[in-house]
Amino acid sequence: MKTHIFAFTLSIMICVTARAELKWDQTSIELHPTTADKQAIGHFKYQNSGGKPVRFKSVRTSCGCTAAQSQKEEVPPGEKGEITATFNIGERTGTQVKTVTVETDDPEHATTVLTLKAVIPQQLEITPTFVFWGQGEAAKPKTIVVRAAKDFPVSRRRLKRRVAASSKSMSNRRTRSAPSPQL
Repeated sequence: MKTHIFAFTLSIMICVTARAELKWDQTSIELHPTTADKQAIGHFKYQNSGGKPVRFKSVRTSCGCTAAQSQKEEVPPGEKGEITATFNIGERTGTQVKTVTVETDDPEHATTVLTLKAVIPQQLEITPTFVFWGQGEAAKPKTIVVRAAKDFPVSRRRLKRRVAASSKSMSNRRTRSAPSPQL
């Protein structure tokens, strides 16, 4: 009887250790690039804590502005590695969330979604973004507020501008108006 219990326990231990399993340090990373940075790079570290090798089937990103690659195609038991995700900032500002979908041959964890969140500061913020004078509204001055990031070089200027409009009647009973700025 003791032999059966020992054999049963041993077979369970072999089954548990003979599976592939990637353990991720973290599946979500938040980055805070500066206004001068062109890219935000996240490193998703993992370890194969199982008893079998893990093979990567694919590593895909959610958009063309992000690239991702694995150091290895196959991770032997006990080995560590990482997937590097590179987000090209371009003209983007604010919070950007990109994902990397990792597919492996591990039947229990075949797909893992890694999230890269980049909080990109704005160099300039203009409020409101559009100024409008309605029909019949008096041509009173309106205020536009411009806020610059700490490292953005800016000097304060006061601008005054008058705009007079000229109109011209056209043959199809329409009127064409064009502003003629005067400083």
